[in-house]
Amino acid sequence: MAKNPSPTVLPAKGRQIVLERQPDESLAAWEQTLAAITSCGKATVTRQTDGSALICWPAGEAL
Repeated sequence: MAKNPSPTVLPAKGRQIVLERQPDESLAAWEQTLAAITSCGKATVTRQTDGSALICWPAGEAL
C-alpha cells in the first residue's frame, strides 16, 4: 500500500511593489519617500531606469 506523500513546504516569498513618482511630486520629496521606506530596515529599494522604484520586503513583514 502506498504511503501518503509528505507535504512540500515552499519557502516564503517576499513581497514587492513598484512605486511611481507622481507628476507633481518634487524629486526631493520622492527621495524622502524612498529614504523613509528604507529606514524601516525591512525593505529594499531598487531604483528603475524609468524613474520608478521597486520596493521588496520579506514575507510576513508589514511596512
